Amino acid sequence: MGNLGAFAASFNYMNNGIFEGRDSAGNLTGSYTAGDLGGSIGWGREFFTDISLGAAIKYNQQTLAGTAYSATAMDLGVLWSATSRLNLGLTYSNLGTKVANSTLDSGMRLGASYELEKGLLLAISSELKAEGGFESAQVGVESYVHPRLAIRGGYVLNFTDSQLEGLTGVTAGIGVQIVKNLTFDYGYLPYGELGVSQRVSLTYKFGCPEEAKPAPVAEVKPEPVPAPKPPEPIVVETKVIILEKEKIVILEDGHFEFDSVALTKTGVKAVTENIQILKDNPEAKIRVAGYTSASGTDEYNQKLSERRATAVKEILIKEGGIAAERIATIGYGEKRPAEFEATPAILHTEAARANKRVLFEIIVK
Repeated sequence: MGNLGAFAASFNYMNNGIFEGRDSAGNLTGSYTAGDLGGSIGWGREFFTDISLGAAIKYNQQTLAGTAYSATAMDLGVLWSATSRLNLGLTYSNLGTKVANSTLDSGMRLGASYELEKGLLLAISSELKAEGGFESAQVGVESYVHPRLAIRGGYVLNFTDSQLEGLTGVTAGIGVQIVKNLTFDYGYLPYGELGVSQRVSLTYKFGCPEEAKPAPVAEVKPEPVPAPKPPEPIVVETKVIILEKEKIVILEDGHFEFDSVALTKTGVKAVTENIQILKDNPEAKIRVAGYTSASGTDEYNQKLSERRATAVKEILIKEGGIAAERIATIGYGEKRPAEFEATPAILHTEAARANKRVLFEIIVK
């Protein structure tokens, strides 16, 4: 969503199945069901370099033995991309209303993920108890065994419930990319005496800006040259384009020479055709961000992304006379991929081509 940040929505449903009910003497009183139903709307945005903030409003309804309990709450979070391989996160969950006469189980969660190597991710997280200390810790790994298939495994260390120890702490899952924007996930989550939770989810990504494409050039066939006529007065029509919202132009890898910062003729045209818009909107700012694929070293990719962003800035200054102070550049290297690269050693995969790009963003104040 560009300068507005990113939006997300989710819907969740859990059926805990049927349980036997017993009285204080242990006599069977019948059976009952339990389950959860809820949804959330979230938003996040990068406010500082490598630091993003986000919030989510959620509604949840729990049903137990025919009685329903509902609540509305908010989650807040911050994410820091410390390096190209390390991400650190902090969230505070369940700021909101009471359930019956009880407050929601709110608290803080710390998390970190580290890319051990291309396609292999290690993650760890833990909840902080209100009275201090840690309630549990989760450790997991994710490995892409195929560009469209990931397998996951983990273990939950529970410090307050002895029933969730041993093999009951083992978790597992898979993720399958069905099409480019649609992913299927399955998770196996044991809950001690309550049995096993089978979690299934579908994730769809949308709202990506369209790539800038050069206008098609029609083939003109030569015609007979007519006799010259007296010249007519020349009338120049000036059309001013006023932007009411930001515009994002994607310069893909094909707009640059291979493994170079030099733009191709098509790339230069994609930049210069927006110069008049910048002149018509003198208050608009320009942000140029460079990105690379995961192949190569972190240091090389970082420098290449910075140099490609700078190359676009120089064209705007030299070709269009745009003031340098209006243009901000930044290079992210391989830290902000548009798609995950499961096989970075292969240079020209669909994911690699999507990640090698420069975003030329015109920001309207």
